[in-house]
Amino acid sequence: MCRGGSEHAACKLSLMLSQKHEVFIATFFDEKIYPTTFEYNGRHFCLNQKGSENKIYSTFQRIKFIRNIIKENNIDYSVSFLKSADLINSMITPRIERISCIRSDVRRLFSQNKLSRFFWSSVYKKMHKVVFQTTQNRDNFRNLLNLSVDLHVIPNEYKISEVLSKSRQDFPCLNWSEYFVLIQVARLYDVKGQWSLFPILKELHNRGHKNVRIVILGTGPMLDEYVFICNQLGLRSIYTSDACFDFTKYDVIFKSFTDNPYMYVANSNAFIFTSISEGFPNAMAEAMIIGKFSFVSDFDGVSRYLFDLDDKELQTPIESEYGFILPVIHEKKGPVFDSKIILWVDTIEKYIHKDLSIYEDPIRQKMSMFDISYISLKWSSIFS
Repeated sequence: MCRGGSEHAACKLSLMLSQKHEVFIATFFDEKIYPTTFEYNGRHFCLNQKGSENKIYSTFQRIKFIRNIIKENNIDYSVSFLKSADLINSMITPRIERISCIRSDVRRLFSQNKLSRFFWSSVYKKMHKVVFQTTQNRDNFRNLLNLSVDLHVIPNEYKISEVLSKSRQDFPCLNWSEYFVLIQVARLYDVKGQWSLFPILKELHNRGHKNVRIVILGTGPMLDEYVFICNQLGLRSIYTSDACFDFTKYDVIFKSFTDNPYMYVANSNAFIFTSISEGFPNAMAEAMIIGKFSFVSDFDGVSRYLFDLDDKELQTPIESEYGFILPVIHEKKGPVFDSKIILWVDTIEKYIHKDLSIYEDPIRQKMSMFDISYISLKWSSIFS
């Protein structure tokens, strides 16, 4: 409940379900070690029981532990997130209704050898319902496994009024209007593909757009490597926890996580998302809730889902009223300007001098379907 998108989604679901149900939350880590940063509602249990380090033995210990919780509290439903939790969910007890929430691209999940696919097919065959965030992922699951399981599509939910309210708070930085600011909200990990941001920025500077800046809200293990790439390219960078920073001194800002990323997104010119793979990109969705025009990679079909582009035959770059979908840059090449980098630069360059605020209202209206009041109805049908 403190680290990733799945934990965040599970916590938000607990808040929603606790209005009508008693909620129990079982996690693989102890809050004493990983303090909770996401708000949740329910009784929390840690599955990491003391005992053998043998993974098989530990798995059965966890199953036994959950079975006792179910028996003692007369639980009716179990909901699991991620593969390891799905495995335990499939084995706990046949008397309750088992629900899996698959967030990863199922093509990656089941693209391994036949034995692995058979094993995971047997796991999901025991589920009563499987919930996906996108129609593409549901369809891929159906085509790959052909299981007689009840399939549902429920995207992540958002308190839209709360996001908008925070985005409109007084912004402490005064000089942003003098620059074209591209912002990303993400942990600094390989899978987020942030290495491509720096050659993109360098090429924009080479073309005379010296006022372009990149702000990344987040931290992670790739920070030192990204600072090194910036140095190689001659880009001035800084990691800071300060609320404001000086764009006259720095081209790339790595800002530590903040309680209110929304006001930074709202005051930027556009959102840029270079991810290679995502279950459901909360940061991208929240940027669109704020009304931000976006330049995003074509990862796992999710960006197409958010842009209402279900046509799988469309080739990148794809233009829509919400932004641009561009090819994923898979290979980490440091300061190398390959054809995909140039394509991103060509696309962004066309919009540097445009008033992107004209796109805000259509983008906000499109995202109204993700409000918690609407999504909660979908979840209610799952537990009816």
